[in-house]
Amino acid sequence: IIEEYKPGIATRDVWSSLGRHERDALARRIAAILADLHSTPHDLLPRLSGIWGRWREHAALRATNCLEKLAAMEMSPGRHLPTSLLADMEDFLRTRAGDLLGSIPDSSLRLIHNDLTEDHLLVERQGEGGESWRITALLDYGDAKLGLVHEEWVVLGIGLFEGDAEAMRTFLDKYRLLTGAT
Repeated sequence: IIEEYKPGIATRDVWSSLGRHERDALARRIAAILADLHSTPHDLLPRLSGIWGRWREHAALRATNCLEKLAAMEMSPGRHLPTSLLADMEDFLRTRAGDLLGSIPDSSLRLIHNDLTEDHLLVERQGEGGESWRITALLDYGDAKLGLVHEEWVVLGIGLFEGDAEAMRTFLDKYRLLTGAT
């Protein structure tokens, strides 16, 4: 993939030095970008038009595989999730996941970036005084897909916002305002 050069630095290089106002301003700008991306009409995505049914298959497979990954994952050195919790999660997925996935209408699937990490948003200071930041590029659409917008939120909150709960709240408030999402 060849992309046009875009100036800026990755948010990972500046996020910790930004003040609350600057972080929240960027969060609102990201909300506007994603509201626009998520509103892409499906008919503009002809290569993805056959994805609807496969989305459910992939989601069911991810639900099944997540239990194996969670069981093997160390939460801290030498510590794993309790067996009883894993059994409850397995029971939930076996008895409810199919109904949940089946209840999601095709119309709720949107074009999502699917990889909103601190490396994929470039920013630069704007103006002579350089007191505020502007977004110059959202990079790496290689993982973009049709999915639920909620799939964006985990990576956005942990990755791009580096766990900043206030930035995530600001983002969600602006996103809801722009999209009418509940």
